[in-house]
Amino acid sequence: MKTKELIRQLKEADPSGELECVVGNVAIIDVGTEPGYYDGWYEVLIRDDEGCVKAARVTKKRDKVSIFTHPIEWVLLDNPEMPIYIDDNEERYVKRYEDLRKETRRIHDKILKFMYGRIVVYTDYSKGKWRVSLSSKKSLTYGV
Repeated sequence: MKTKELIRQLKEADPSGELECVVGNVAIIDVGTEPGYYDGWYEVLIRDDEGCVKAARVTKKRDKVSIFTHPIEWVLLDNPEMPIYIDDNEERYVKRYEDLRKETRRIHDKILKFMYGRIVVYTDYSKGKWRVSLSSKKSLTYGV
């Protein structure tokens, strides 16, 4: 799909421009132009005048516009303590993200223990950064 067609359809779907855009229910974090070969050949659907798909092409010859998604799972890997607000406190999502949070804490603990050889305790969140206390009484700060 060409960018002008995507923009036309977005304006048709949301004339106010205020709705959230997602790809496969995952948040979009960025949009950018890249060389066609950058991360591998890409697919193009060839349509007739009525918009029906009649053929396809796999190419790398022209630049492309990429829409980059960023699932919550990736954000939790950066910051396991990031607040996640779940509308209506839907139980299955509360459990899903708490389980993910536990797993990302475990991963963080393993990484920091490997790096510093100490037990990790998350102690304080201030100005977008976590204060991490290590068993040796030293601490470090990291942010999102």
